[in-house]
Amino acid sequence: MTTDNLTWVAARASGLLGYLLVTASVALGLALSLKVRTPAWPRYVTTEVHRRVALMALVFSVVHGITLWLDPFQAFTPGELIVPMASHYRPLWVALGIIAGDLAVAIYLSDRLRTKGSYPWWRRLHYLTFVAWILVTLHGLGAGADSRTPWAMDIYAAGTLLVVGLIAIRLWPLDGIRKPAVMALAALGIWLGGVWAVTGPLQPGWNTVANNGNGSGQNSAAQDLAALGPTTASGEREGGENESEDDAQPRPAPTTGARAQASLGAPVGSGPIANPFQARFVGRISQVQQADGTWLATIIGDLGGAVTGQMSLDGTQTAAGTLQSARFRLIVNGVGCDGTMRAGERGRLSATCTTASGQRLTLQVQLQSSADGTVTGSVATARGDD
Repeated sequence: MTTDNLTWVAARASGLLGYLLVTASVALGLALSLKVRTPAWPRYVTTEVHRRVALMALVFSVVHGITLWLDPFQAFTPGELIVPMASHYRPLWVALGIIAGDLAVAIYLSDRLRTKGSYPWWRRLHYLTFVAWILVTLHGLGAGADSRTPWAMDIYAAGTLLVVGLIAIRLWPLDGIRKPAVMALAALGIWLGGVWAVTGPLQPGWNTVANNGNGSGQNSAAQDLAALGPTTASGEREGGENESEDDAQPRPAPTTGARAQASLGAPVGSGPIANPFQARFVGRISQVQQADGTWLATIIGDLGGAVTGQMSLDGTQTAAGTLQSARFRLIVNGVGCDGTMRAGERGRLSATCTTASGQRLTLQVQLQSSADGTVTGSVATARGDD
């Protein structure tokens, strides 16, 4: 398993475990309020388990944030994972998770300090646990890559039924006015949440909606890069939302007289390329429409770090964004390697090329785009010479 595969799996798993633990913590808290106990399971045991589960929920929430930061796919910055609405990816739904995490920390700390403060105030603050749980659920549905999978839908449905069922038991019998009003609001909330989930996150095209209509959630230059195929600058990976053709981003209008950037010139050296190697990449992207209606996107730039050289990608696609072909050229220390590019595992670009001496290389390319059209990333050999 490659490093970015590991971080991607860890980010998804820790997020799901965080949701399950938050749900379990809320359920245990409701069980405590219902005075559920047996001789083999006294109240102090339930209380301690409740605290430990709440702590583990916080731990996995932190792990979720760290693995998202380490994962190169969306390239979150620390600020995007701490400040609400700062994320370039599904900003609102990521913000709900950040706010839920902040509330969870405050609630956990208040629980540890409850003996030093006012119990009524602690009790009022503790009701925010339900708010945090609701925000976590919305965050998981709105920002989670697995939300549309049947097993994830079952988990969210089971968690909702468990918590709401315990709340109903806690409020029964419905005496007076306050309890029926709370039950009615809870029922209305569940209904509205179900309608939102069915018409929103569970529908094709949610990725564009969740990114405020900005497609993959990247800037316009990254969307140009996404035209080459499912690279790291585009929306989803395996285990995530598979956008339909209707969700394809519109191509920019053709520029009159525009010409694609020139491909790299012919290499001047001979012999093998040092293998393995890894290098940084800095370049530019351009995209123009051809006379036959297809689009030509070209990325060209320089390699740096352990090796020096250049790299170019030329991808031809239809106006709908369907990739037709892609040419790949790598020049390392004057030695050229020409071949093809294809969509790779977890959204990376995978390229194979052959030098004039017959050396064959298989490479993995990670690319990200900035607003001014600058493309940065890395290129590394995936295995030894064939």
